Amino acid sequence: MTVLNSKRIVNVEALLDCPELASIRFLNCGNPFRTNGKALFGSRGFAELDIDYS
Repeated sequence: MTVLNSKRIVNVEALLDCPELASIRFLNCGNPFRTNGKALFGSRGFAELDIDYS
């Protein structure tokens, strides 16, 4: 999944609960997460997780 130009991500838990989601990238999103949002994705164990410079 690729998310483009989203400055605010809501319902992060819904993304994390999707069993078929194996990778996710956030492009040109600024900082859409609060302090714990990025950690939630990191603990999920995605095959590809690209949010470091979002």
